[in-house]
Amino acid sequence: MQLFLKNQTTKRMLMSSFNGKPAPGGIFDPATRIYCKRIGEKAYYWPEKAYPVDQPVVNKLQELECQTMLMVVVKKDNSCETFQVNFNYFLKNSRKIDWPLRGDNRFPVRRYLSLSCWEKIENTPEWAGDYYYFERSKKLYSNNADYHVPKEAFKDVPDIFLR
Repeated sequence: MQLFLKNQTTKRMLMSSFNGKPAPGGIFDPATRIYCKRIGEKAYYWPEKAYPVDQPVVNKLQELECQTMLMVVVKKDNSCETFQVNFNYFLKNSRKIDWPLRGDNRFPVRRYLSLSCWEKIENTPEWAGDYYYFERSKKLYSNNADYHVPKEAFKDVPDIFLR
């Protein structure tokens, strides 16, 4: 896989899993301590009135001393709505659901914080766009990658997945 540096960025892609395989879980900017997750509106979980954040990502965010979380919700027409919340507030008020314990092994443990607790904001960080394109390409491990992802984003990804 060809990876390209863009603007000498230090942003890091955080990994999670889906169906037991590695999957992108969002991008963290250590300079601002902001985590950004882009997610399709169909991932909305009605019983919690929330979008999921995977527990492996939350664990890493704690380690990285995250301060702010952004949730960029991509609608069917490709328009976006961006929401933000203080990370410590998220930790204290989100609800964990252990999907494997419930018999659904597609997902790891996930945390949910009602969207009513998030503040809607107008501006999405420019750097979140790279992740959006990357995620939507569905070519995470393709040798024909045509997207630009900062090399540093793969710091925590095992080498075997980057061949």
